[in-house]
Amino acid sequence: MNNEHEHIYDDCIGNPPFAEALKTLGGGMNTEWKLTEGQQRFFDEKKERVSNLPEDATEREKEFAKIALFMANYAENLQGALNRVKAQRTAAMERTKHRTDFSKAWGALVACYRAIDRHFGDEIRANLEKNDRTQKEGQMRALMEQMQRLTK
Repeated sequence: MNNEHEHIYDDCIGNPPFAEALKTLGGGMNTEWKLTEGQQRFFDEKKERVSNLPEDATEREKEFAKIALFMANYAENLQGALNRVKAQRTAAMERTKHRTDFSKAWGALVACYRAIDRHFGDEIRANLEKNDRTQKEGQMRALMEQMQRLTK
């Protein structure tokens, strides 16, 4: 094996050129990610194809098979990380949509309150004040009656 092939092998196995991509997507290659059934089947087929070398394979073919297996594993991890980011993004978009819907509903409630207050606010406040006053008067009357019963 000459130095050129060792360099390719070292870059792929020892120091992956896209290691930062996995870090950016949230974690290393050991983090568990979910793949769809089709994606899992695809990567399993690729890894099986690379692993099934003929017995008379040359050293160079075996080296390329190792590199291809590494790249298949790496691509599988990267796809899983992308799936997780997509799921997180979808969830974030749903939360944003919910907040937007809530914000619209809140705006509608405020507009309704302003319209009601503008047209009927004085009457409503007077009615609430009367209700509070009569409720307190009723409570005082009930307490006075109860005190009279107890003193007899």
